[in-house]
Amino acid sequence: MKFVPVFSIFSVVLAGCSTLDMPVIEGSNAEWIEERRLERQGEGAAPVSVPVYESSPIIRSHMNVRMIEVLEQRDALIAESEELDDEAGADTEEFLRNGQARTTPPQGD
Repeated sequence: MKFVPVFSIFSVVLAGCSTLDMPVIEGSNAEWIEERRLERQGEGAAPVSVPVYESSPIIRSHMNVRMIEVLEQRDALIAESEELDDEAGADTEEFLRNGQARTTPPQGD
């Protein structure tokens, strides 16, 4: 019971903070943003945060060949895992049959 007042005060403060509107200066931000956008629009260059580097045709062809190799290895691994899954299911059933045949219930005297 001693936590009820603390919890209720916290709830009221949280509700009050979430319902208050943030003060906004009318029009000042919108004009600044619009001016900056118009300035950048005429440049035609990419922003600093976006890389504008392009790889050479040799590097691209090497990457394409490597991608094909990786995809072939992936397909081989998937096929191998499917074969192992099929074999594992048959081996498990055979193991159970052999174990049941070899195991005899205990004989009471």
